Amino acid sequence: MLVHFRSQFPHSMWKTIANLVQNNHNGDVSNSYKSQVHCVDIVVGSEGRAGVELAKVANFRVTSIEADVSSMNRTFSYAAKRDAQIELVPASVEESVIDSDSADVVTIFHGLHLLNIPEALKETHRILKPNKYLVVAWNDRDLSSPLVQDLEERLEKNILNYNRYQKQHAVDEWSYILEEGGLFKMVGYFVKPNPMMLPSTNAFLDLIDSMSFVRSHVHGGARKRLHEDLLACLYRHGIGEDGGLEEKKKKRNKKKATSFEVPIESKCFILRKNDHHESDEHDHRHKTIFSI
Repeated sequence: MLVHFRSQFPHSMWKTIANLVQNNHNGDVSNSYKSQVHCVDIVVGSEGRAGVELAKVANFRVTSIEADVSSMNRTFSYAAKRDAQIELVPASVEESVIDSDSADVVTIFHGLHLLNIPEALKETHRILKPNKYLVVAWNDRDLSSPLVQDLEERLEKNILNYNRYQKQHAVDEWSYILEEGGLFKMVGYFVKPNPMMLPSTNAFLDLIDSMSFVRSHVHGGARKRLHEDLLACLYRHGIGEDGGLEEKKKKRNKKKATSFEVPIESKCFILRKNDHHESDEHDHRHKTIFSI
């Protein structure tokens, strides 16, 4: 369930990225292989969704990097399901073994927090061609939604030291993190709505239970109280029956299950390789902020 939350992105995102990269691509027209946009996808935690979709939707030549064998297998399975041709390389992003100055775009979807960010940025800078792109994206809760606000309040009440803002930074904060060291300049940012459809309130509880801040810190009676509070919250917003409490006691029944949407949004940061980073560090003059 958590993999599903992390890896699902709106189709329009692939079109936006493809148009950006293709409009700034000068391929070798004498060689069809070299003329393709070369995308290096850092798979970490996302089933290689970005690489597979860009290979399928935009005909990019994709090299996917992943050190974890199980993640590689999931990526391979997803690529086969989408009938997409990608190359899988067993390596870490910090030591990718990809040739220098070989990629037109590097994508990191939902795995940035799992990386040593400074080292990952150095390696990404090395493998990108001059003036090419790093695209970083992830899914997050839409904190403007009344339902999400209410759910977050219940999580804060039930989980010690949980704060709804702890994993969310403002655009300028992420810009600073990604531009630190002067290797990249942020040239674009956009947000796309990406509501997550869940088949039942039970599925929602499964999603919550898979989150590390619940899985590692809330057990036994505390977990039961959290479930009851969250189900009551859903009922308050017209989701489930009897506060949702009875549904948890029943066996799963597709006919009785109530599907609903959780407001999620996909955030995407676009950075350009800075080949003069020593003199241009933290120059924000060319930044363009998009809200789509």
